[in-house]
Amino acid sequence: MSESRRIKERSAARVLLRAQGKSGPQILLFTDTDPGIEQSHWWMTPGGGIDAGESPQQAALREVVEETGLRLRAEQLRGPVATRVVVHGYSDQVIIQHETFFLADVDQFT
Repeated sequence: MSESRRIKERSAARVLLRAQGKSGPQILLFTDTDPGIEQSHWWMTPGGGIDAGESPQQAALREVVEETGLRLRAEQLRGPVATRVVVHGYSDQVIIQHETFFLADVDQFT
């Protein structure tokens, strides 16, 4: 039996938040899961979908505040430093995501 999953295509902005740690540079990563797949998990950088009317840079700044509470200034973002298209399957949908990555050097924070 074949199950069909909804396919969603979107653009997203992601941010590599880099801080200098005791043993060298550190990058903030979050872990995520798919509730529909037991014991699934993966790592990802802060970021998310670009809203209508937003530039990738504006979306990156908004997403960092939403996900970390850290308020960056536009001039703190370097890039884009990378782009990619990722196809990511969840138990209920498949996302085709066009990602633009930025880099920001920050002080360590909690």
